[in-house]
Amino acid sequence: MSEEPTHPRLEKRSRARRNPSPSTWVELVWPGKADALRPGLLGGGGTLEEVERHPGHGPGIQDRKEWRNLLVAGDNLLAAHALQPSLQGKMDVVYIDPPFATGDDQTAALEIGDGGQRSARSTVEPMPTRMAYADRWGRDLAPYLNMLAPRLVAIRPLLAPEGSILVHVDRRVAASVKLLLDEIFGQERLINEIIWCYTGPSSPGMRSFANKHDVIFWYANGPRWTFNVDSVRLPYNASTRRNEGRRTGFTTGDPSLVVKLNPKGKFPEDWWNIPVEAPASSRRTSYPTQKPERLLERVILAASNEGGIVADFFCGSGTTLAVAERLGRRWMGCDASPIAVHTTRKRLLGLKACAAFDVQRLVPDGDQASSVRSRHAGSFSFALSGRTFELTGFDPAGVDFVPGCVRSRISTWSDWIDYWCVDWDWNGGPVEPDLVAFRTRRKRALELACEVPFARGLAGRIVVSVVDVLGREATRVIESS
Repeated sequence: MSEEPTHPRLEKRSRARRNPSPSTWVELVWPGKADALRPGLLGGGGTLEEVERHPGHGPGIQDRKEWRNLLVAGDNLLAAHALQPSLQGKMDVVYIDPPFATGDDQTAALEIGDGGQRSARSTVEPMPTRMAYADRWGRDLAPYLNMLAPRLVAIRPLLAPEGSILVHVDRRVAASVKLLLDEIFGQERLINEIIWCYTGPSSPGMRSFANKHDVIFWYANGPRWTFNVDSVRLPYNASTRRNEGRRTGFTTGDPSLVVKLNPKGKFPEDWWNIPVEAPASSRRTSYPTQKPERLLERVILAASNEGGIVADFFCGSGTTLAVAERLGRRWMGCDASPIAVHTTRKRLLGLKACAAFDVQRLVPDGDQASSVRSRHAGSFSFALSGRTFELTGFDPAGVDFVPGCVRSRISTWSDWIDYWCVDWDWNGGPVEPDLVAFRTRRKRALELACEVPFARGLAGRIVVSVVDVLGREATRVIESS
C-alpha cells in the first residue's frame, strides 16, 4: 500500500467535477482533502445570534427597510452556511484576503490610554501587541488547504448568477490556490490574475529580488459577470496624450486611422501599482495585514454596481466594508478574531456617514446563545448624579493572563477601556446603542460621562457594554424603577 503524500500533488482526472460539464483537468491532491470536502463538514453547524443593532448616522443616510448591513463574529465556514437561507444567490462580489501561510502569528499593536502610539514611553518600550490570528500551518500546505477549500465551496452558493469572487494571496500559496479555484469554479471561469505591486524597504543581504507583489485571482460564478471598466479607467501617460490626433499607421498598418483617446481614461491592465496604506494615514488602523482603500475601491467599483452586496469573509481591519459603505454598496463582513471585529466596528462607527448595521455572533451547534447578561470579560462601576451617568471604575477579567507589556502601560483603570456604549431602553433583545464612545488613533481621549436622556434619571432597563483594549466585552444590565 502506498503512503499518503505529505505535500500537495497534481493528478490528471477525466470525470465530471463540481462544474456541470465533464472535462479533463489537473486536480490538486493533498492529505486530508476528502475529509475537508466531505458533505458533513460542508453542511452547516451553527446559527447566527443578533447581539447589536447600530442605527445609521451621517448626512444623507437613510435606513433601508429591506436590508441591514451585517458584521459577523465567528468562524466564516459556519457563517457561510448560516447565511445561505437568507443570502443564497444574492452576493454580487466576494473579496477574501485569507492568511498567507507565513508561518508567523500576526499581531495587532495595542494603543492604550490617552497617549496611544505617540506617548513618550512608546519611544522607549516596544509597542504592546495582541495576536490577531495564527498563520502557522506546519511544514506543508495540506492543513492550509484543508482550511481554505471548504470555505470556498461554502461561499460559492452565496454568489449571484453574475457574481464573482476575488481571492487575495501571495507567492507562498498562489500556485496551489489557483488550482483549487480551477476545481471549484472551473478553469474557464478565471477572469483575471491581478498582480498588486507595491514598494517598500528590503532586508540587507538578500540574495533574491524583493518580494513586493501579491496575487488576486478573480473568478466568475457563471458565464456572465459584472465589469464596470469606465469606473476604473486610469489616466493616460503624457506620451500617449501627445499622440492624440496623430495617424496610427505605425501600429495598425492603416495610415488613415488617427489616435483617439477615451475621455474617461485608458483601459486598466491586470497589474496594479497601488501604494500600501501609509503609517500616518487617517485610514490606518493598528490591525496587521491591512490593505489600502485604493485597492478595494478598484475591486468594488469594477466588480459590483451601486446597491449591490459586497462580502468579505476574512474582513480583518474592515477595509472592504468601509469602502463598500463609501461607494454606496450593501455589505457583509465576517471574522473569527475578536480584535478584528472590534477594529471593524469602530472603523464603521467612525465614518462620517454609515448606514445601519447589525453585529451578529456565530453560535456553533451545541453551544448556548450568549445572553447579554453573560458577557463578563470584566466588571465596571458607575455613578449617577442628577442627569449625568459616568463610568467610575473597571476591573478586567483574567489580569494575570494579560501580557506584561500591556499591564505595564496601564496607569489608571480607564486605560483598560477602548469602547463603551449604552442602550437606554433595552427591550431584552440585541443591544441598540443610543450612545457610543471609543478611542481612535487620532483621538485617544475617551469620554467617560454622558447625559441621561430622561428628566427623572434612569428608567426601565439599561444595558452598558464596555470593550477593553484586548477586544473583550463586559456587559451589565441595570434595572431601574
